[in-house]
Amino acid sequence: MKNKKNLMHFMHKKIIITINHSYEVRFHKDAFLYYLRYTKKAWPPYQSS
Repeated sequence: MKNKKNLMHFMHKKIIITINHSYEVRFHKDAFLYYLRYTKKAWPPYQSS
């Protein structure tokens, strides 16, 4: 059970990184940084790690 939870967490992080990477490619650096700041405020689960 513990291993499965760790795997889910890893996959989730991998997905987030992939999404962030595609945003970085698509937008200017400033817009990307603003997007990151906004999502961290608007998406509480990422504040508790």
